[in-house]
Amino acid sequence: MSSLDKAFTIEIDGAPIVKVTDQIRERTQARVADSGINAMFTLKEGRLSSDGYHLGRYTIENRSFMPKEVFWFPKGDGTSQSQAVSAEKSGDSYKLQFGGGSLIAEGGRVFADLQGLGDNKVVIKFVTEA
Repeated sequence: MSSLDKAFTIEIDGAPIVKVTDQIRERTQARVADSGINAMFTLKEGRLSSDGYHLGRYTIENRSFMPKEVFWFPKGDGTSQSQAVSAEKSGDSYKLQFGGGSLIAEGGRVFADLQGLGDNKVVIKFVTEA
């Protein structure tokens, strides 16, 4: 599916993907961290967004099967420069797919694992409104 109804956070091995700290003018690789502000995401029509930025894989990549970088794209640029993201139901939760790859983290940086060899645990936590 290309949309989810509720806002959510994403954790990889217990560390959340964090917000972009400054206004960015070009794509910047996404990071996970135990400190910082968790990014709050929405998925609508294949676009994963947080505070006006888009998260996804770049449309132009090398053709290897190595993990691909997952980037924050600036406001306005994300829709043309990033690949679509989808969600598939897996039991009681959802699994995000970034151009056929699931998320992994290495050295605090976020990648899409095309070969499915990563053993990172990815959790989507839906935000409940108080």
